[in-house]
Amino acid sequence: MKLDGEPVETGSSWLVPVRCEDGAFDTAAAMLKVAKPGSDERPGMALLEWWAGEGAVRVLRRDADAILMPRLDQRPALGNLDDFDDARAFDILVTTTDRLHRQARRALRAGEGRPVPAGLIPLTDVREHVFGLPLARSERLARWRAFAAGFDLEGPAPLPLHGDIHHGNLMHNPGQRDRSGGWVVIDPKGYVGHPGYDFANLFFNPIDQPGRVADPARILRLAEAIAAVSTSRGAGQETDSAVRSPGEALDFAWLYGGFSVSWGADQLWFEDRMAQLSLIEDLRSGGG
Repeated sequence: MKLDGEPVETGSSWLVPVRCEDGAFDTAAAMLKVAKPGSDERPGMALLEWWAGEGAVRVLRRDADAILMPRLDQRPALGNLDDFDDARAFDILVTTTDRLHRQARRALRAGEGRPVPAGLIPLTDVREHVFGLPLARSERLARWRAFAAGFDLEGPAPLPLHGDIHHGNLMHNPGQRDRSGGWVVIDPKGYVGHPGYDFANLFFNPIDQPGRVADPARILRLAEAIAAVSTSRGAGQETDSAVRSPGEALDFAWLYGGFSVSWGADQLWFEDRMAQLSLIEDLRSGGG
């Protein structure tokens, strides 16, 4: 293995492009991701390996603090309107997310000898953490907190969750020759809970296009797409719907939006996210 580009440092890890030319793997161009001490990357790394390449990037090798993955294409990009319109991007995003959930259900029901990774974070713990953060004073956020406090974060059958699916966390792997069309998720948080949560961040992305994100008609189209993929399985397929209606999809968006503004009070996108959260609440009540 040798260095094949400039390493990139994020808040929680180092990403190192490498080449593996010893024939040990079926791909030469790879990415080594190394978790920083004390970061929250490790549950997600374990979950990537558990998914075994089914809707997620394949893990070529993993240890406690690092994973080696095939290097993925930066383009086409789901958030780039030159590459995809919303209809096509929504289809890829929601079907890939649903596919992760379906294969997880199959693995859990069949007892495939793949126990769920230890250390996945329950959504109830995420909520408890968020409730411990300072929250800006507003009537809207007070309503959100009351809503979130009573929200069912487990559902009838909790599943391992990515926890941060959005346009930038799905990438194209032309070497992935299966029903995914080459689209795979990266960078999971590694949560466990109600599968509807995994769709929620889609409503707030692409994060660098707030005007596009704040289009009420676009929000409603996404809610309909999520509900449709969750309830359209044919005979012999899983029947546990992640999201039963567009209204329930908006409930998850409202939940996640409040989490997000609690985490991001010091971020440049905070005001945009607050405006988006307000719009989601209005649409939930029929006022959009």
